[in-house]
Amino acid sequence: MTGFINQILNAPTWAVLTLTALLVFVEDALLVGFVIPGETAAILGGVAASLGHAPLAAVIAVVIVAAIAGDSVGYEVGRQMGPRILSLPILDKEVSISLPPSTGERCRYPTRCGGGGR
Repeated sequence: MTGFINQILNAPTWAVLTLTALLVFVEDALLVGFVIPGETAAILGGVAASLGHAPLAAVIAVVIVAAIAGDSVGYEVGRQMGPRILSLPILDKEVSISLPPSTGERCRYPTRCGGGGR
């Protein structure tokens, strides 16, 4: 494992930034945070920056943009596919979730609607 981490940390700047962005994006967008380590990738990007292999400002910018883009894509995937997934016959007996109808309007108080948690 240490050899793999050393390879990542000693990779060229573009590879460190690309890998960091990809892992952070995929973790947020595809809801696979328990498999894809987005936070770990962000920390490794910071360690690479502290070793001088990547500029810190670039790592910070890449992590922020990838996280925002990943959250936005994850929201849209859930909004489009969520009701279809919850209506699958295999989940009829297992999941008893009723979703409120969407009005398409933004909530006046985001913390009450689940949008202010981060």
